[in-house]
Order: sequence, then C-alpha cells, then structure tokens
Amino acid sequence: MDMPLIFEPATVNDRAFYIHVHHAASRAVVEEMFGWDEAVQDRMTGESFDRGDVYLVWHADERIGVVAWDVKDATLTVHDIYLLPEHQGHGYGSRILQDFMNNPSGGYDRIDLQTLKLNMRARALYERLGFEVYDATETHWKIRRIIG
Repeated sequence: MDMPLIFEPATVNDRAFYIHVHHAASRAVVEEMFGWDEAVQDRMTGESFDRGDVYLVWHADERIGVVAWDVKDATLTVHDIYLLPEHQGHGYGSRILQDFMNNPSGGYDRIDLQTLKLNMRARALYERLGFEVYDATETHWKIRRIIG
C-alpha cells in the first residue's frame, strides 16, 4: 500500500514554499488567461497564505504540495490545492479530495471549490470524483460535491 498523505499545518516559515508551489502549479493557466505578472502573483498568493488554514501536503518524507481549506456551516470549502509539477498526474489530487470525502467526523456534508475556467485538467479531476458545476463567474467554475 502506498504511504498516506500527511497534512501539516503551515507556519510563517512555509510562506515562500506556498508561493513557489502556487507559481509552479498554476503559471501556465494563469498566464494563458491573464498574462503573468510575478509581483502581482506574489502579492495575491501571499494574501491567500496569510488568510490561514493552509497545510503542507507530505508524501513519505517529501513536501509535494499545499492545500488550504476551512469548514463553516456544514460546508468544507477548499480554497487551494497546488501540487508541484513533478507530483501531478500521480493521483495525489484525487487522494486529497477522497480524504475529504471520506471523513465522517469532518462536520460537513458538502465540499465546495472553484477552478479557473481554462484549468480543464482540474475540472476533469473534480468531475471524475463526482463534483458538479453549480455556478460560474467570468473566470472560474464553482464546483460542489454533496457527501454523506
């Protein structure tokens, strides 16, 4: 059996890693949609980190990505899932979401998230796991899965 994924609360010392993973994981889609301004992306990603509820994703002894979520009013909202490119396509994103879906003590009965409209790889993953688009903005798909 494969090693479990470990979610470790991020500390202020992990801010640079969070920004690095965001940039490595999302640059191509962001650049295609909006162009890439490093300073703007650093600022926006730093603000996301500062919001809190950020966890490092570990597999074995290696940090492979980051995830940010919170639970409110029986809804788990996944704010961010970013995996380093060398760890994408190996099922880790599915495992993260399945961990959320299979957590009976989590205190939530639905999972909400969003993804950029051009991030078709992420949308395909979410749909494969039973998530459905419930709304859209000009730039994002809003996606939900009812669990339980």
